[in-house]
Amino acid sequence: LQLVILLVGSLIVIYMGINLLRSQTTDISGEATPEMTVIKTITSAFVVIWFNPQAIIDGSMMLGAFQVTLPAYSYPIFITGVGIASILWFFILNAVVTKFKDKFNAKILRIINLICGAIIILYGGKLLLNFFTLLMH
Repeated sequence: LQLVILLVGSLIVIYMGINLLRSQTTDISGEATPEMTVIKTITSAFVVIWFNPQAIIDGSMMLGAFQVTLPAYSYPIFITGVGIASILWFFILNAVVTKFKDKFNAKILRIINLICGAIIILYGGKLLLNFFTLLMH
């Protein structure tokens, strides 16, 4: 299962990085009309969060390790806290972007997309390398 997650996940991560490099940026100021629908935004966020193989593997290992150290009664509280922290992170991230969206223009967004796309492709390549390393052992 780990090999499948690494292979599929790394290819998805690389694909997302390539799409970032190829994407055309638009102005996100108040006058601009958003091109992304709510469904597309939710789908993208879902893919980023749940199809990231490193997050799946690390998250599973981390949560499993914490579960072993916690008393049985506190595990639901811990998982609830992890979920709330995740939701809070995305709300804060959204608030920061909304607050400073007028500072972002198409040129700055293009630079951000190029940098993030390159980093994501490198990260996907690292995951793919991990896949082949595990496959050879």
